[in-house]
Amino acid sequence: LVHPLATESVNWISGRSDPLATFFCLLALCLMLRFIDGSSVILAWPAALLLLAGGLSKEVAVALFPAVIVFLLIYRGGDPTGRRRLPPGWRFSVCVPFLLGLFGYLYLRTSSLQQIDRGLSKVAAVTEAESIGTRLVEMTTAFGFYVKKLWIPQPLSFAIDEVAPGYLWVGILALALLIGLVARRDLVAGLVLCLTFTIGPALLNATLRIAWTPYAERYLYLPAAFSCMTLLLAAVPPCTRFSRLPTILFVVLFLLYLPTTVQRNLLWGDTNAFAQVTYEQNSQNPSVINMYAIALAGDESYEKARQEFTKALRLNPDYLNTYETWARMELYVNDPLAARDVLEPFFAGEISTNRKIEKIICEIESLLENTAINRQIQPRSVGSQSLIH
Repeated sequence: LVHPLATESVNWISGRSDPLATFFCLLALCLMLRFIDGSSVILAWPAALLLLAGGLSKEVAVALFPAVIVFLLIYRGGDPTGRRRLPPGWRFSVCVPFLLGLFGYLYLRTSSLQQIDRGLSKVAAVTEAESIGTRLVEMTTAFGFYVKKLWIPQPLSFAIDEVAPGYLWVGILALALLIGLVARRDLVAGLVLCLTFTIGPALLNATLRIAWTPYAERYLYLPAAFSCMTLLLAAVPPCTRFSRLPTILFVVLFLLYLPTTVQRNLLWGDTNAFAQVTYEQNSQNPSVINMYAIALAGDESYEKARQEFTKALRLNPDYLNTYETWARMELYVNDPLAARDVLEPFFAGEISTNRKIEKIICEIESLLENTAINRQIQPRSVGSQSLIH
């Protein structure tokens, strides 16, 4: 609750899928804690069903299926000496529901929906010509950046286009540390596996540029939960005779996180201030510029908004959302001629329209037909005929 990386998914209504997926995943984790002692195998089935519900809420939760399967295969049981080994039959029995849950999700994702979305298309489009080594370096660098963000989240940013190449070494060190923790084969190892696997989708996005921002703190909502639980489990005595150090670390992080979290929550409550801060942090991202221009328009600073819309289109002339929001603003201020000038590339056939743009064009032509201005202007057409007809 106190971790700064939780603020974005909670305050931003579009991020509601993150808490929903986490809700199902943590319920599954509660059930797992009841059957990993070698009993109550039947609880593995509702746990797998809950993970499936989490994956249907947000796809990042699907990464927990392989994490849980690996954990169940290597977990040595409640005996720290490892003398009481869990039987292979038990391991197989509890892995089956999670394997079926994973395949069930993949079926729903690819077969039942009968479509390939943008994300899957980009993953499938990776060619052999693209260096595997380059991809690994990019993913390791992103992994180092995200591990750093989990423990030192400041400074926070809504959209991040690039990260420093030096995070490659952070990623290598983090992987070595995580491998060492997984080798313990206890509950800490299980949480570390969940933490590592749930960062995986964010690494794919950073490498393949699937979403509009390649890096974002909201991608770490679920991993942040597992990182906090890992730290807490290590800090609570009598986990180890050196428990005082992680306990102190836990308290220090809590005190460091709390002011940032409070400040970030307050910032999310002020749309204009949030847009301004985000714009200052990333003034060359067309999506961020468009968001800032919308905030300016909401503050009735229309001329400044026009300047930012122009800047966004100069950076990305094919970004349809900018055309749409700019034209909507001109219609709001009762200037259909200016709205039509904004959409001139669509009238000229230079850019293909979508349904939203076509709807705005129809509104513009309808408004012009009902005003005296339209008597001096010939109706323009998009493609072969006027959309108003």
